[in-house]
Amino acid sequence: TLKLKNEQSVYFSPEKGEVDEILVEEGDEVEEGDELLRYTNDSLNMEKEQNALSIESGYLRINGVKKQLDRLSKKEKELAEQIGEEEAKEQIEAEREQLEIERRSADLDQKQTLLQKEMIEKQLKQLKVTSEVDGTVLEVNEEAVHVSGSQAEPQPIIRIAALDELVVEGVISEYDTLKVKEGQVVKLQSDVVPEKEWQG
Repeated sequence: TLKLKNEQSVYFSPEKGEVDEILVEEGDEVEEGDELLRYTNDSLNMEKEQNALSIESGYLRINGVKKQLDRLSKKEKELAEQIGEEEAKEQIEAEREQLEIERRSADLDQKQTLLQKEMIEKQLKQLKVTSEVDGTVLEVNEEAVHVSGSQAEPQPIIRIAALDELVVEGVISEYDTLKVKEGQVVKLQSDVVPEKEWQG
């Protein structure tokens, strides 16, 4: 059987969302890494917006605590002039400790929110499907996007292959497997073109 050596089939992935746009047509030449189709995912987009708001809110909280600490330092200096450094430090120690705990807590929350941002960005990148091979677009089947998951054999939306690289697959008998060695010459013949012969 004559087969394409490098081939890629892109199937519909409902967990990614809805197919927003198919970016190639039959006959197009593509290179590895070229974008083939794009999904849209409303819940993921909403998650991204909520995360952006959380990040903004986190920075406001951190800046607020820093300002409170700055004001406390000024207050300590003013008190130090009136009642001495040791006494001033003792008076505001509890307040400073409380603000330091708040600052650390705000920093940890912000780190977690920024990690969520990274995860969302990775998921958004996966909404772009790219080519894994250099080749030609053999088929674009927009109907495969709308076929329900109950169908026994899913159909690819896009099929790509390198047409200049072909392989031949065959079956040999158990007896012949004992005689086959790596590097042995293979002569290929076809009933369709009987006068032709290929070497492998």
